[in-house]
Amino acid sequence: FPSPDTTVIIVDKSRNYDMQFFEVPLTLKLRTNEIGYITYWAQMGLGLGVRIKATADDQNDVVMRQNGAGFENDNASRDGEVNDIDVNDAINAFRVGFIVAGGIEYNLSGNTSLVAGVGYNNGLNNILKSKAVSDTGNGSPDVAAGTPEKFTMEAVSRVFSLNLGILF
Repeated sequence: FPSPDTTVIIVDKSRNYDMQFFEVPLTLKLRTNEIGYITYWAQMGLGLGVRIKATADDQNDVVMRQNGAGFENDNASRDGEVNDIDVNDAINAFRVGFIVAGGIEYNLSGNTSLVAGVGYNNGLNNILKSKAVSDTGNGSPDVAAGTPEKFTMEAVSRVFSLNLGILF
């Protein structure tokens, strides 16, 4: 519990994350024999990532303040926006993803080919370590027994990719 001279407030926070992970793909690539000038390929496996940066932009709206043993609605205008907050402590250091991709290689001449494909990288683990206050369903926080009810937030990252290149 906070000290007696501290006021507890509950904030409706909207947060946009900007995260960067360095990922090493461990995949198996399967290719057909050349049919005409085209070779088809499929790729699948895991992507193992390490967090290198995590920042966030917050939009804060105060909704409740502590009043004695309970909480009351707060209509004061102390809303604000904070940008580029370092949130490395709130983001898991590792990310594991399942990778699946497919495409074609078009042989231009000899060993030179154009490559085109699409891929999907689906995260397998929760990347957030944060907790939040539960909502009662009508937009108000759940403050049962004078204490905000919390839950663990979950987020899984997903990436669609377009692969274009030249092999020589």
